[in-house]
Amino acid sequence: MFTNKSQTDHILRLEEVKAFTRKSKSALYADINRGLFPPPFKIGLRAVGWKQSQLSTWFDNLSPSND
Repeated sequence: MFTNKSQTDHILRLEEVKAFTRKSKSALYADINRGLFPPPFKIGLRAVGWKQSQLSTWFDNLSPSND
């Protein structure tokens, strides 16, 4: 999904990250607290974001589940 690293590294907001991961806000933050998901960084007083490159790396390193 995020393969072209030569482009500018876009900042994704929470709603975009939730749609990409198919996780709720509480599930994302639980994974962040457990070290399983990259933490966001502040982009404003009440706003956070994730770098597209960080999410790409996280996605590329996921292990297939045995569901």
